[in-house]
Amino acid sequence: MSNTVTFYTYPEGIADTMGQDEIVLVRNSLGSLDNKFVGDLVQGDYYCERIPRPLPPRSADDILHYMAKNGISMNYIKDEETHRTVLIEAMKGNLVLCQMAFDEPRTAIRDVIEPIMDMEEL
Repeated sequence: MSNTVTFYTYPEGIADTMGQDEIVLVRNSLGSLDNKFVGDLVQGDYYCERIPRPLPPRSADDILHYMAKNGISMNYIKDEETHRTVLIEAMKGNLVLCQMAFDEPRTAIRDVIEPIMDMEEL
């Protein structure tokens, strides 16, 4: 993670790639930072993305408990020619929640479940 925070002057910068309901930090007239929705930015606002807090490390038990609590199952997609697993999907019923390349079997379940957990915590 980078220790540099990049500021932009609206309408320049990254605001046009963000959702209107996302919150950014904006410098106020006293030089302090206030929260503001992207949709409320006005020309000349000096802003940056909020600095996310680090997410807690998760144990294998945490991940399995989350899967059980939320009814998430795994689906493994195989290459038709080689019969090797190439993708792993986290499923809730027939809905694909997340799909990842099956690169490292040892961490494949963690790799596909943690982004779902991250979205819930952020």
